[in-house]
Amino acid sequence: MVAVRLIDRHTLEARLAGYKCKCIKTYPSGMEVWETGWGEPFVIWCEEGRYDEWSYFEVLSKVISRTMPQNWNGNGH
Repeated sequence: MVAVRLIDRHTLEARLAGYKCKCIKTYPSGMEVWETGWGEPFVIWCEEGRYDEWSYFEVLSKVISRTMPQNWNGNGH
């Protein structure tokens, strides 16, 4: 069995900062809609101010790595 590792919002934001990700909508259920710096939306779940670290890795592999434009330079282009 693998232990669930939780990270706080500050840690999640710091890890996603290089991709200019920002939370654009939160819901009472804990669902949050985020957007990458190039405009790709994704959903991540928050529970009591914490996120499952695996969700972060899924965002990297299923959203960021698959949608980041080759010419994106971190300045919104």
